Amino acid sequence: MGVYGPPPGFYRNGPRVKIDEAYCTGCLKCISVCPGNEALRAVREHGITWARVAHPERCVGCGRCVNLCPTHSISIYLV
Repeated sequence: MGVYGPPPGFYRNGPRVKIDEAYCTGCLKCISVCPGNEALRAVREHGITWARVAHPERCVGCGRCVNLCPTHSISIYLV
């Protein structure tokens, strides 16, 4: 992994994704870059589409969603 990889024990400690729904604008960019593990999904409520965390345990901790979010409403934490 080298100096650019995640810190030691990152995957062993179980990365999880979290979306602060107060700041999510529903651009869904995070869902488009999620590596196909269905951790995130789009939900339509009251005529508005938002990104939601469907399965936080499926997060691989890649950080793509964090880097692409224009409102910085996504974070990754360890369990």
